[in-house]
Amino acid sequence: MSNGRFFWHEIAARDLDAALRFYGEVVGWQPEPAPGNAEYFLLSMGHGGVAGARRTQSGEPPRWAGYVDVDDVASVVSTASGEGARVLMPETEVPGTIRFALLADRDGLPFYVGKGLVDCDEDPRAAAGPLGTVCWNELVASDWQASFSFFQRLFGWEKGQAMDMGPMGTYQIYGSAGTDQGGMMNAPAGMQPGWTFYVAVDDIDAAAGRVRDAGGTVVHGPHEVPGGAFALKCLDPEGAVFGLVGGRKATA
Repeated sequence: MSNGRFFWHEIAARDLDAALRFYGEVVGWQPEPAPGNAEYFLLSMGHGGVAGARRTQSGEPPRWAGYVDVDDVASVVSTASGEGARVLMPETEVPGTIRFALLADRDGLPFYVGKGLVDCDEDPRAAAGPLGTVCWNELVASDWQASFSFFQRLFGWEKGQAMDMGPMGTYQIYGSAGTDQGGMMNAPAGMQPGWTFYVAVDDIDAAAGRVRDAGGTVVHGPHEVPGGAFALKCLDPEGAVFGLVGGRKATA
């Protein structure tokens, strides 16, 4: 069984240059072309890549997707296919870097499974520190219990705390190897299923201002989340959903 953790996140944008500027202004990411692939950009905080960026393929909407670490890509693809997932991109290898595949879950939401081909005992994002890294992976599903069961069979995810949100139902925290990775809930009426990946920032109110100034939209928040931080759900200028989470600066 793999450790089942999210280890990479990627934005696909129609106008890649504009997306790089937007996220640079909002988060502070610095783009660098990936070695050997000038069409793929590594986004960093100056200390190694923490996410990736590429252009959308034909017919693909702008969106964020996450990569989950697995031990055997082919085996997970086979299991997922047997569980009703669609294979959007078969197993592919970037020589010396990663072997991966792109799948769609029961709600049609894309996710990657991947295995790095370079031995590394430490998450390569750790050198960047928490700021600018994705720290929470949230799934809004048509049936979160069915989605959890699906991903549990693939990745061994475990249930953590379940929070009662009243009329909105249950917010189920999930994780791997004793570490929380995110939460799941049912989509409220009128909301489409989807993933929201939350990036850590140091000042949530300033970040909200940067989103608006750069041409994005704050859909919801800031609202307080467990631990005393505050979260935003946002759209970038092309409509891709993303989240931000951070503290509030003290005011006089």
